[in-house]
Amino acid sequence: MYESTEYLPILSLSPAEIMAFSELPDKDKKNLSPCIKLKGWLAAKDISNSISKLESLGAGNVILDLDYEYVFENKDYLVSGSFPRPVYEQLKALMDPTGGYKNWTEFVLSYDWCIPVIQTEEFDHVIEQCQTLTRSGRQFVIRFSLLDIETGRWLGLINMLSGFDPCLIIFDFGRIDSGTQKYNDIFLGWLEKARSIFPSADFCISGSSFPDGFGGTENGENPICERLLYNNLIKNFRGNLIYSDYASARVKENRGGGGVPVPRIDFPLKNSWRYVRYREGSIPNRTDQYRWAANEIMVKDYWQPELKVWGTQMIELTAQGNDYAISTPMKSTAVRINIHLYNQLHYDEELSEIDSDEDWED
Repeated sequence: MYESTEYLPILSLSPAEIMAFSELPDKDKKNLSPCIKLKGWLAAKDISNSISKLESLGAGNVILDLDYEYVFENKDYLVSGSFPRPVYEQLKALMDPTGGYKNWTEFVLSYDWCIPVIQTEEFDHVIEQCQTLTRSGRQFVIRFSLLDIETGRWLGLINMLSGFDPCLIIFDFGRIDSGTQKYNDIFLGWLEKARSIFPSADFCISGSSFPDGFGGTENGENPICERLLYNNLIKNFRGNLIYSDYASARVKENRGGGGVPVPRIDFPLKNSWRYVRYREGSIPNRTDQYRWAANEIMVKDYWQPELKVWGTQMIELTAQGNDYAISTPMKSTAVRINIHLYNQLHYDEELSEIDSDEDWED
């Protein structure tokens, strides 16, 4: 199913990531099938708001999972056992394993734009869930978490599901770093084991090495370790391995504390992230600090003036002091993710030869 797919990003249902994806050229959005965990949209009370956002993305398909951490790590729930808004109860109902995750299968079968990730928290109900999706003619995805992998639970799952035909298997490692490379042979063995059971499936290994902090530095470079890992694995894997990452987002969103981040603008390249951060000086206004950072980015030797996607146009507008410019961490993050998505989708192409210029509205 994904034979021609070059890139499969894992996104969060957050304003920055949804904006970044939505601002890609239409032809590129149609070539991407992001994997997204369903959760509430901002402070909305109902799950319908989340669905509206997903339907408006313009993606080829959305691989849809459920965000258990969003529901069960909610601080209101942890303290009192109750939820602050109905959307949490709605999501919890979708996680109910009764009847082979009947609520989940009925939910995803009502939307033809999504490909469901099977829910595997309760082994006793997994097979019935897959049977329901298969009878309905729907493809499904198996996604293994780091906990599944570390405990060996994933081996039990693939053996149990050997009679089914998933279209995609994702090994999701979460946080990775440069040291991950030393496990290449182990990862390759896992991929080959899964391929031996599901020979027609496509595969991803995913994670994020985006830094947790930038304190004490004004500019620098960080390697995209997930891309380096993929480049090594693809040399020897005999199946179809699709590049995947967290689209340059951190594994977990920052959830308050530590104050407002110092203005910083990132510029993704194909194999690394570059950044300029306002550290100290005589510019009191945060908007002007972003403007300073944008001008600094644009005189670096890695700046690509020929790349005309939304993210680079936003940096240019910021340097000019435009009212629509980058003025918040959210918009700065959206700019980085937008450029990163475009770079990774076109990783094997010469960017200067791609027609990336597309009209957009503010």
